[in-house]
Amino acid sequence: TRRGKSVFTKCCILTEIFRFEIGLMMIARGVVKCGLSLFQSGRNRVVVSRRLSNGTTAGEGSSTGSKSIKDANSVKESIKKPESKATSETSTAEPKVQSEFQTRYIPEKGSAWDRFKGGSLSWPALVAFAGVGCVLLGSYSYQKAKKTEEMRRTHTKTVGGKAKVGGDWELVNMKGETRKNSDYHGKFVLIYFGFTFCPDICPDELEKISEALSGLGENAKYIQPLFISIDPERDTEERVREYLSEFHPSFEGLTGTVEQCKAAAKLFRVYFSKDNTVGDDYLVDHSIITYLMDPTGEFLEFYGKAVTASDMCLRLSKLIQNYKTQLEEHNRTINA
Repeated sequence: TRRGKSVFTKCCILTEIFRFEIGLMMIARGVVKCGLSLFQSGRNRVVVSRRLSNGTTAGEGSSTGSKSIKDANSVKESIKKPESKATSETSTAEPKVQSEFQTRYIPEKGSAWDRFKGGSLSWPALVAFAGVGCVLLGSYSYQKAKKTEEMRRTHTKTVGGKAKVGGDWELVNMKGETRKNSDYHGKFVLIYFGFTFCPDICPDELEKISEALSGLGENAKYIQPLFISIDPERDTEERVREYLSEFHPSFEGLTGTVEQCKAAAKLFRVYFSKDNTVGDDYLVDHSIITYLMDPTGEFLEFYGKAVTASDMCLRLSKLIQNYKTQLEEHNRTINA
């Protein structure tokens, strides 16, 4: 059904957003690891420079370099041996070897800020890392906003020009009177197709429309909300009148014969289908769309389930304001 396709589309979009977030996390992880490696390499150079500045000459450095591994091993062995078995020669050379061992393997004293100032992570590098982080964050925010806007556009769409939605139809209102689409010209018309036995979707959508109309205040007189039944076998005039009494008072319900309701739904490309339940306790799967027609009876736009009452109210308010401005200009032209 179309409801299932809509859920599948949402899942695909959310999956793409999740994959994008994972990619950003991997890039950020690589940047952090690169920064840490640069910091560690700078720290190691600081250790080597301190060792060279402790009085070792070039010749001593070469001889000491060839013996560094042996000295380190001798220190480790001297630590493992008992003090009673240490020879006088080892004890004599121990201070010098331990000094070299500490210089190479033990972190130098001082604060982290001192080590930062002496390392290769300079101010330009820090600024570069901060810039990369800002770019990644900005890119993430932009892509997330873009995906959210795409999801919103799948449920709210404004169509320019004349769309192949709507047409001439004839139904019966709650008083048993025949009503045509032309009877509502001169007002904006909100049309919702549903059935009175709907357990949750229809009441939620009609309540949303009612809330949007209430938010318009006095401008609500420019809107005529219609409820058209897609289940005329059960939705009689009395049943529709009783059902709509719980929503906005300007709602008008329309029903008719099965052929009339099917023809009206076809004009608006409304999908609906009964389930396989035997008897009268069946449900009808149908499109969840509210159509907006302009005062001349032409299709303007539609609102999906994801559109909130406040969004609908804001959009209707702008359309009504533009319509009132056009009426005033038209009246001034006639009077002139």
